[in-house]
Amino acid sequence: MPSFPLVGRTSLLSAAVLLSACSDRGESTSTALAERAAALAAGNTTDTLVVEGVPQAIAFREVRGSAFPIPFEARIPEPMAVATEVSDGRAAFRATQGAEASGGLWSVVVLPKGTTEADARAAAQTAAEAQGTAADDENAPAAALSAFATVQDDRSGSVWLGRHGGQFFLVVTDLSAAVAGGFAPRAAYLAEHWRWLDDGSALAG
Repeated sequence: MPSFPLVGRTSLLSAAVLLSACSDRGESTSTALAERAAALAAGNTTDTLVVEGVPQAIAFREVRGSAFPIPFEARIPEPMAVATEVSDGRAAFRATQGAEASGGLWSVVVLPKGTTEADARAAAQTAAEAQGTAADDENAPAAALSAFATVQDDRSGSVWLGRHGGQFFLVVTDLSAAVAGGFAPRAAYLAEHWRWLDDGSALAG
């Protein structure tokens, strides 16, 4: 399994993945992005994230899942906690807001080798139904084979199905309104900085 600490078992549901952006307060977006890229290239372990509309300096740590079914590396923004689990042939990587999985949870779930596309689509449908989500292909990543999303009064969530290296995977998110402002941009940052190790491609293709 990946060489990072595990936390307690939780559900495989997690929170809606949104794209984070650099704020252009007092400077152009291109300048902000250039400075951010330079800081990361220098090996710094801090970055800037817009949380509830306010740019904040955040710490992050890098993890590498070399033994995960589809090897990956990712940057985990603090204070997210991460865990892995294998159940019924599925391997799941989960990120939670601290140790509280009930507030925000973001997962990549790799389906077993040999899973057909029809079965993978059915698995995505089942995960979506568990959250009460509906089809949402219009807002899906370009690489998604199918996607579902919902926004309720107190929760939001999404499920999308992808494929890499001959295996299917689900990106499943579940988010309570209470932690949405802080968790969603961190989940987005993690997703943005997830790379498959075999070819360096991004999570969303």
